[in-house]
Amino acid sequence: MTGSTISALSGGRSVKQELYVVSEFRLASGEAMPLVVRRSTRLADTYALRYALITYRSPGLSSTSMRNALQGVALGLSFLEERKIDLMHRLGSGLFLTRDELTAFADRCLRRADGRGAVVQAYAKTRYQAFLSYLVWRFEAVLHRASRDSLSILKLDAEEFRRRSRA
Repeated sequence: MTGSTISALSGGRSVKQELYVVSEFRLASGEAMPLVVRRSTRLADTYALRYALITYRSPGLSSTSMRNALQGVALGLSFLEERKIDLMHRLGSGLFLTRDELTAFADRCLRRADGRGAVVQAYAKTRYQAFLSYLVWRFEAVLHRASRDSLSILKLDAEEFRRRSRA
């Protein structure tokens, strides 16, 4: 077994567990705040936390809506790590994800966590789009640090990625 997956026995069969999961944290006010955490350490991913606060909590989305979207981010982070994809390297070079990687991720979004069939199409779409939005959000930091010479090329790369991800 590789270090990128954990297997657990469930009903006599092996079920792959994701490296990142969404866990609920209770604020002092009693408000529920879903967080993307690494399963092995139970520590929150700091980028996903900032993304959740800015993108989902600021507009006042319910914790259930936030949880559903963050499931996609957690799934995407697991996907990147299992494939040994260095996200910042990819974003900095304008490569993002290839068509094959996007297809594999879309397939992954369809699978249930317990390994028993598929999730409904609308939920799979929410997962897929949430992670792609997260990638674009992370890419904004790359754009802010880019030189003027490379800025237009990186923006073209981002637009090409958006087209590819919708295909």
